[in-house]
Amino acid sequence: MKQIILIIISIIISIPISGRAEDELILIVRPGDTARSVTERYLVRPTAWERVVQYNYILKPGNLIRVPSDLIKSEGKAFLSSVFGDVKVKSPDSGEWSKAIDGLILRKDDIIRTGPGSGVVLRMGREDQAILRSETEVVFEPYKRLLAGKANRITINTGTIVASTRKREDREFRFEIRTPDSELELTGTTIRAKVTSAGKTQFEVLHGETLIKSGGREVVVGGESGIAVKDQ
Repeated sequence: MKQIILIIISIIISIPISGRAEDELILIVRPGDTARSVTERYLVRPTAWERVVQYNYILKPGNLIRVPSDLIKSEGKAFLSSVFGDVKVKSPDSGEWSKAIDGLILRKDDIIRTGPGSGVVLRMGREDQAILRSETEVVFEPYKRLLAGKANRITINTGTIVASTRKREDREFRFEIRTPDSELELTGTTIRAKVTSAGKTQFEVLHGETLIKSGGREVVVGGESGIAVKDQ
């Protein structure tokens, strides 16, 4: 598979990044990347590549490609912001961890890990986000199914996240969270989710309500309440 990592310098982030314009995005080129693969996967239209080449040279692994931010598709994508401390990312086809950078676009099955006293915000689409707290590991798993449709899903391997989403009638991608023993879908909800080192799950709904599925059962949990998932 042809692979690309995008590093986005987003105007959403309030802290400026030295030497980079806030209205530009950056791609790190990987082996096998071509103008066509970059255009089809990330740019809004085929002619957008003409503007990209005004900023860059040939596609060479390791190169940073600067891209105007208005040329990047937002729906169905996720990127990191507000990186603090020791935060690392690993792609599913690599055995090496890389240092996370503000604006790093995530691809399917990328793993994000925060060290002690560290954290990062994972943003999805226009309004969904998850704050990864200290010593947390999650996997970004977007998918598209014939009947279920499209979803941005985060799987929590361990640690704690605070996730939120806004309810929109024109929503194209759902926001789901999966843990080793449960799953839920967020719609206009703010929750805190924790997976212990033993693989046990705890959910706390801070705003709205959500449907939690586990062991063949479904439980609706309302605001200012929580649930601990236990073995049946």
